[in-house]
Formats: sequence, structure tokens, C-alpha cells
Amino acid sequence: MKSNTLDLARRAGETNHPDEGLSAVAALRRHLDALEEHHVELALRQGWSWSRVAEQLGMSKQAAHSRYADRLRPRLEAAESDDSLRGITVQAREALEYAAQEAAAMGHPTVGPEHLLLALLRDDRGPAVAALEAVGVSFAAARREIRHLYGDPDDGDGDGGGGPAPAPLSARARGVLHHALRGAARTGAGAVGVEHLLLGLLHDPQEGAVRVLERLGVLPADVEEALAQALARAS
Repeated sequence: MKSNTLDLARRAGETNHPDEGLSAVAALRRHLDALEEHHVELALRQGWSWSRVAEQLGMSKQAAHSRYADRLRPRLEAAESDDSLRGITVQAREALEYAAQEAAAMGHPTVGPEHLLLALLRDDRGPAVAALEAVGVSFAAARREIRHLYGDPDDGDGDGGGGPAPAPLSARARGVLHHALRGAARTGAGAVGVEHLLLGLLHDPQEGAVRVLERLGVLPADVEEALAQALARAS
């Protein structure tokens, strides 16, 4: 996430071409809006009051509640009731949320494996992003290939009243999640981590993340080897 923010800020500040500069500023605004919403949701899940959230944002309690309450309520309730999300680490849950934000920001109706790949690249810690970066996959490059494959109809100025609502998981993305759950169980892991999500993506041969990686000249076997090395370093 940190590298993506810095990359967008650099693009917005370094270019002398208004078309590139304005596009970068719009992308940065969308990214920061999504990041703010993520942290508001995380704070509420941890039991923060609206007053405390508003204080950190530098706005009134009424303004914070008006901006986020209706949008976040369904997700907060779903997180409590969705059995498919049980036994998943906080970091992996964050990845699922990032994926929903990425799909919505690109104007895609559901979250696919390709958006989960972007979500893993948005993180700045853990074995999944370490493995992907080790084989030369960056957030910017992956997003470019996803736009080529699936389009980016919502590439406007980002003034949509605080950003689009996160998209729901597609059947393909839930298949990746179920594969990750089975993989974690086979290895005796206590919960599904980002490394299991990455392995789940690599076993979706039809489309999505594997297609994006292949367009970048990376084979699933390359990522698996890099992931094994990252996990060995972390142990």
C-alpha cells in the first residue's frame, strides 16, 4: 500500500503534462478515499466510537457518521455473519477488503482473482507481496494489465461522493478463498493468511490473476518458488 501511495504522489508531482498530472491526482484522490474508508471501518470493528473517529479525521461526529455509516453498515454486519470469513487472519481480511475497493474503483461489478492480486500488492508487509515483488510484479504493472484485460470504465475524476461502494466477491474469488482455506487446513495453519490467498490465486487456471501474471512474463511456478523462499526467511 505504501509503495502505491508514493508512486501515485510522485506521478502527480513530477509530471509537467496536465493530462498526466490530473489523471495522477484523480487516482491518488481515489486511493486516499479508499484508504480513509478502510481505516474508518477498521476502527469501528475495533470498537471505536464515532466521536473518536471524527476527531482523528478532523471533522464533526455528524459529518463522519453521515459520510460512512450507511456505506459501512452492510459490510460490518456481513463480517459478523459470513461463515466463509471465519478462520482468516486480519491481514488476509484486509486483503479481501482492498480487493473489493480495487474492483469498485475500476468500475467492475464483482471482485475477481485479478483484484485479489492487486490487493496483495497493496500491502507493504508479509510473504505474499515479498514473493510477488521478488519475481518483478508491481502494483502499477498488474493494474495496467488488468485494465487491458477487463477495462477500466470508471477512470474519471473520482468525485463520486467519497468513492464507489466496494464490490462483492465473485464466484471465482470465492473459489480462490475456498482453495486457500483447504490449503491452510492441509498445512496445519491456524488461520488463512495472505500466503494461502496467493497460492489460491495460482490455482485459478482459467483467468484472473494467472492471466495477469502471464502477461507480465511470470509463471505460477516462479511465484510459488519465491513464496517458499519468503516463508523460509520469515520462519
